[in-house]
Amino acid sequence: MTAFAKEEIDGTIGARLRKLAIEVPDRLALVDGARTWTFRQFLDECATYAKAFSKLDKSAPIVVVMGEEAQTLFVLYGAILAGVPVVPVDIGMPPQG
Repeated sequence: MTAFAKEEIDGTIGARLRKLAIEVPDRLALVDGARTWTFRQFLDECATYAKAFSKLDKSAPIVVVMGEEAQTLFVLYGAILAGVPVVPVDIGMPPQG
């Protein structure tokens, strides 16, 4: 298990993901059915979305409809890596009230 220094505990999710991709790049990070991704591969997938999201206005959030597919996590983490505010929405949750 990779331990984080005290100052990293208050750090960003993106910084932690990058650290894992450097320190344990070949360790399994995600399984989606028959597909698997290592931490390096996971970061690479997220970076693809981050590149696109980095062109967006960072004062307006994007909505990510949460699903069970790996792509949902790539999109979510891509937005986080790009510094874009994210509103995750789970359409499977019943409405409040």
